[in-house]
Amino acid sequence: AHYDGPESGYDEASAIALDGEGNVYVTGRSKYGPAGVNYDYATIKYNSSGVQQWVARYVGPASDIDKAEAIALDDAGNVYVTGWSVGTSYDYATVKYDSSGVQQWVARYDGLPGDNDGAEAIALDGEANVYVTGWSFGSSTRKDYATVKYDSSGVQQWVARYDGPSYSQDSQDHAVAIAVDDTGNVYVTGRSTGLEGDDDYCTIKYSQPFYQPDNLVKNSDEPAYVGDDTYNTDGVDQTKSQMVDADDIVVYHISIENDGSAIDTFEVTGTPSNAGWIIAYFDALTGGADITADVTNSGWSTGELAQGSATKIRVEVTPPSTAPEGASFDVLVTSTSQGDDAKKDVVKVVTTVGTDAVEEPAENVPVFYLDVSGMGLRYGLPQACEVTIEIFDVSGRSALMPVSGKLQAGSYQMDLSSMNLLNGVYFCRMQTTGFSETEKLVVIR
Repeated sequence: AHYDGPESGYDEASAIALDGEGNVYVTGRSKYGPAGVNYDYATIKYNSSGVQQWVARYVGPASDIDKAEAIALDDAGNVYVTGWSVGTSYDYATVKYDSSGVQQWVARYDGLPGDNDGAEAIALDGEANVYVTGWSFGSSTRKDYATVKYDSSGVQQWVARYDGPSYSQDSQDHAVAIAVDDTGNVYVTGRSTGLEGDDDYCTIKYSQPFYQPDNLVKNSDEPAYVGDDTYNTDGVDQTKSQMVDADDIVVYHISIENDGSAIDTFEVTGTPSNAGWIIAYFDALTGGADITADVTNSGWSTGELAQGSATKIRVEVTPPSTAPEGASFDVLVTSTSQGDDAKKDVVKVVTTVGTDAVEEPAENVPVFYLDVSGMGLRYGLPQACEVTIEIFDVSGRSALMPVSGKLQAGSYQMDLSSMNLLNGVYFCRMQTTGFSETEKLVVIR
């Protein structure tokens, strides 16, 4: 099967993928325009006989050079491609197409404005979250690994950057491959300049930050868990626990998923506030409407969910300021099928007051805040904004940039224990428009 683009010029495929029916998908770059120097992403589907089914082209905002480098498919037949695309400079550009080749969304990542970034690899997890990795110029580090997670709607969730050990101005770190395991851990590999000036293999594992969706309520015609003959009705098999300071807030993300065989609507109910514990429910992972009254009284309706689709809610739990250490409160969130009320699942979130929790943000930081306690990092944004969190060693050299990009308003938590930090003293700096704060971080393993 040959593809000659509309200009009958230079066309180059870079990546290929197959689905379960033997259909073939290829992506790369294809010339357009009379100047002969401009290229689009060009993604093509062939059937198992090599007959072209559709072509989808993507033109970046600068109508300049766009080249896809990697491709992935999900179980629903959606197609995801990523690579590099000219905006104000070269940026990551990740595109989702449906099974008919119709563009669903585009997500772009520009590390430092005006500097170049290029995605090289892509992977998906079981919830259709998208992970891309490649290279991105840092402020004083030349090329770094830059790994980005997007949710299934193309909204950026986090960015993890890696700068290798070399201090040379010629050093570079260039990720070329990525994989995700069944528990959501992310693995990237590529080349990184070592202390002796030669490029080495460099493989990194990232765990998911705490603030990612972590609890799942399922309603299905099949058992909720393999080997279980009944629906989960007590939350024992779907429990999330968190330790907090008294009068602090912990945030839980819960997904209500329809993995049945037809369209269905689900009623969500939850434990109300009690004994000084404040329990609040919202219809989005960040921001959203307060649905506490509905959830804790008559029940909150998800509206119709197609087979395989989901809606996500947020639960915020605040213990009373007088709660003693060890005090605990269980919140049960129940999702019941309106088509068959025997189809019911429960998630339990257990909040315990303890001394190892992240500290309460200082009262003199009423808007933005950053807290570091142990290997835990907590920060808050009162509004959607561009934010970076960067970790420096005592010499002022950047060791890690776990957050870089635009985030929605809300409270976030992150566990740094699995990230690439050696024992020692570091400084964690959060920056956004009108706010900058630095906290000391001590790593002892």
